[in-house]
Amino acid sequence: MTALSLSDRTFALRRARMVLRGGHAQADRDAAIGILWDHDPRASRNLYAQHLAMASDARLPARTRGASIDWLIAHTASTDRLGQARLSRLISGAMTVGEPA
Repeated sequence: MTALSLSDRTFALRRARMVLRGGHAQADRDAAIGILWDHDPRASRNLYAQHLAMASDARLPARTRGASIDWLIAHTASTDRLGQARLSRLISGAMTVGEPA
Protein backbone atom coordinates (compact mmCIF):
# COMPACT_ATOMS: atom_id res chain seq x y z
CA MET A 1 0.00 0.00 0.00
CA THR A 2 1.43 3.37 -0.97
CA ALA A 3 1.07 6.41 1.21
CA LEU A 4 -1.25 9.08 -0.15
CA SER A 5 -0.41 12.75 -0.09
CA LEU A 6 -2.51 14.95 2.16
CA SER A 7 -4.42 16.46 -0.77
CA ASP A 8 -5.16 13.01 -2.27
CA ARG A 9 -6.33 11.68 1.10
CA THR A 10 -8.52 14.75 1.67
CA PHE A 11 -10.06 14.36 -1.78
CA ALA A 12 -10.74 10.64 -1.21
CA LEU A 13 -12.42 11.30 2.15
CA ARG A 14 -14.50 14.16 0.75
CA ARG A 15 -15.62 12.00 -2.18
CA ALA A 16 -16.47 9.09 0.13
CA ARG A 17 -18.68 11.35 2.26
CA MET A 18 -20.34 12.73 -0.88
CA VAL A 19 -21.10 9.19 -2.09
CA LEU A 20 -22.72 8.32 1.26
CA ARG A 21 -24.96 11.39 1.06
CA GLY A 22 -25.93 10.82 -2.58
CA GLY A 23 -27.99 8.18 -4.34
CA HIS A 24 -25.09 6.10 -5.64
CA ALA A 25 -24.99 2.37 -6.39
CA GLN A 26 -24.49 0.00 -3.45
CA ALA A 27 -21.04 -1.05 -4.65
CA ASP A 28 -19.93 2.61 -4.63
CA ARG A 29 -21.42 3.09 -1.15
CA ASP A 30 -19.60 -0.01 0.15
CA ALA A 31 -16.31 1.28 -1.28
CA ALA A 32 -16.87 4.68 0.35
CA ILE A 33 -17.58 3.04 3.71
CA GLY A 34 -14.35 1.08 3.33
CA ILE A 35 -12.38 4.28 2.65
CA LEU A 36 -13.80 5.97 5.76
CA TRP A 37 -13.11 2.92 7.96
CA ASP A 38 -9.57 2.51 6.57
CA HIS A 39 -8.71 6.17 7.13
CA ASP A 40 -9.15 6.12 10.92
CA PRO A 41 -10.34 2.70 12.17
CA ARG A 42 -10.33 3.59 15.88
CA ALA A 43 -12.41 6.74 15.42
CA SER A 44 -14.78 4.89 13.07
CA ARG A 45 -15.19 2.06 15.59
CA ASN A 46 -15.88 4.50 18.42
CA LEU A 47 -18.41 6.48 16.38
CA TYR A 48 -20.14 3.26 15.26
CA ALA A 49 -20.30 2.03 18.88
CA GLN A 50 -21.70 5.37 20.05
CA HIS A 51 -24.49 5.31 17.46
CA LEU A 52 -25.20 1.65 18.20
CA ALA A 53 -25.57 2.43 21.92
CA MET A 54 -27.86 5.41 21.25
CA ALA A 55 -30.01 3.46 18.80
CA SER A 56 -30.59 0.66 21.29
CA ASP A 57 -31.31 2.85 24.36
CA ALA A 58 -35.08 3.08 24.87
CA ARG A 59 -34.65 5.92 27.37
CA LEU A 60 -33.56 8.33 24.64
CA PRO A 61 -36.10 10.31 22.58
CA ALA A 62 -37.42 8.60 19.46
CA ARG A 63 -35.85 11.22 17.18
CA THR A 64 -32.40 10.61 18.65
CA ARG A 65 -32.76 6.85 18.29
CA GLY A 66 -34.12 7.24 14.75
CA ALA A 67 -31.22 9.48 13.75
CA SER A 68 -28.75 6.93 15.11
CA ILE A 69 -30.45 4.11 13.22
CA ASP A 70 -30.35 6.23 10.05
CA TRP A 71 -26.63 6.85 10.59
CA LEU A 72 -26.02 3.13 11.09
CA ILE A 73 -27.96 2.29 7.93
CA ALA A 74 -25.90 4.79 5.93
CA HIS A 75 -22.56 3.62 7.36
CA THR A 76 -23.03 -0.17 7.29
CA ALA A 77 -21.81 -1.94 4.18
CA SER A 78 -24.21 -4.31 2.42
CA THR A 79 -21.59 -7.06 2.66
CA ASP A 80 -21.21 -6.65 6.45
CA ARG A 81 -23.31 -9.60 7.68
CA LEU A 82 -22.92 -8.78 11.38
CA GLY A 83 -23.82 -5.13 10.80
CA GLN A 84 -26.87 -6.04 8.73
CA ALA A 85 -28.03 -8.50 11.42
CA ARG A 86 -27.65 -5.77 14.08
CA LEU A 87 -29.70 -3.39 11.96
CA SER A 88 -32.47 -5.96 11.59
CA ARG A 89 -32.61 -6.49 15.35
CA LEU A 90 -32.53 -2.74 16.04
CA ILE A 91 -35.33 -1.98 13.61
CA SER A 92 -37.48 -4.81 14.99
CA GLY A 93 -36.87 -3.64 18.57
CA ALA A 94 -35.19 -6.87 19.68
CA MET A 95 -31.94 -5.09 20.57
CA THR A 96 -33.45 -2.34 22.75
CA VAL A 97 -32.24 -1.85 26.32
CA GLY A 98 -33.76 0.16 29.16
CA GLU A 99 -37.30 1.26 29.82
CA PRO A 100 -38.90 3.98 27.68
CA ALA A 101 -39.13 7.38 29.36
